Amino acid sequence: MEAHLPRLPARLAAVIRQLPAPDRPRWVMRFRDGLVASAARLVAEWLLEPEKLAWWVISGLEWDRGEGEAGLLLAYPEPLGADPVAMGYLGWVAAGSDAGRRRRVAERLGPVFGLSLYCAGAASPEVRPWLGSWVSSYREACEAHGLDAVAEWAWRWAGEERLEREVAWPTVPPQAQEYRQHLLMGLAPHDPGGLSPADPVAVLWALSTVEEAQRPAAAALCTKALEGRRLSLLWGGLAGLEASASGEGS
Repeated sequence: MEAHLPRLPARLAAVIRQLPAPDRPRWVMRFRDGLVASAARLVAEWLLEPEKLAWWVISGLEWDRGEGEAGLLLAYPEPLGADPVAMGYLGWVAAGSDAGRRRRVAERLGPVFGLSLYCAGAASPEVRPWLGSWVSSYREACEAHGLDAVAEWAWRWAGEERLEREVAWPTVPPQAQEYRQHLLMGLAPHDPGGLSPADPVAVLWALSTVEEAQRPAAAALCTKALEGRRLSLLWGGLAGLEASASGEGS
């Protein structure tokens, strides 16, 4: 472990050194040999925007997290890395046991919160009240869009458990249906004029409604759409900085 730590970026190595001693070797090995799927990176960037800590994500054998004063480490099962919906579970993993962070993730994922848990194979007692609240709000929407199996799974797993303080669950984005049509035509989801999609939730919901046989190809198209959104945001931020520098404030 000590031989490999100096070969990692200094900030990442600093976080690993802050972890409990038994946890350090597995994180060193992950970052020494692991890769990061584009879908995992893009979804993590979207979900962790409110986080003040630096963070890193890497593939592994299981969902895992490590946190120190210098940053947050996240791992996901490598076989799921190409599925943007499953990668939504990274937000829950990142939140740890903090109820406020969990609430922010749930509200950001909205209608795809339960879908992400389902695709991630996540079933732990601590998620049951959150899942119960989610399925109570979205069961009809799931059944109307061919997601009956997900709704039934959520209903059975949650049982009678519900949150004491309800989440402000947003509605299913109306553009999700149009994005689904794009996927069926073999196109990356996009807004009018060829613009990148503004709402990742709509992209993930659209992907969830595609038939299983088409999911791998559709997932790749959705990843391209999320990449386009990220590039548009970066370009917009750069343009804003240039305008400010030239005295042409937006």
